[in-house]
Amino acid sequence: FVAKIPFLISWTIATVLFPRVTKQHVDGLPTAHLLRRSMKWMTVIVIVMTFLNIFFANAVFQWAFGPEYTFGKYLGPYTFAMGLLAIVNILSVYQLARKRFTLAWIAPWFVLLQGVLIYFFHESLFQVVTATVLVTSLLVAATLIALREELSLDRLFQE
Repeated sequence: FVAKIPFLISWTIATVLFPRVTKQHVDGLPTAHLLRRSMKWMTVIVIVMTFLNIFFANAVFQWAFGPEYTFGKYLGPYTFAMGLLAIVNILSVYQLARKRFTLAWIAPWFVLLQGVLIYFFHESLFQVVTATVLVTSLLVAATLIALREELSLDRLFQE
């Protein structure tokens, strides 16, 4: 659960972002500043949570549950993967609020890919976490490619 915190927080941000972007988009007002602010906060949360889980999770969990508990070493990478997913979530919600559905067609393919990878590579927790990090990294790359024109800094800061 600890590693999923960035993704859960992204839904809180998305809950506020969606109606504000929708209203401003319908009214013909700029919306990029809302995306920038949301992405800034989400990025800070992802970095902090990943840092905490990389450097402190193992020690905290071994203290709390005993030395045989070794899952803590996977929390950092898994938190990073959930953080990437959180960033894609913010971008997806922003796009949906502006009636753009490109990402809604891309994401299901990566869910399928993750399912296939975990089906074939599930002998250890390391394999499952690696598959998750790989798929979410590819999802971020696909998202950035799909939105490359819209996310260009020139256009984003002009709006």
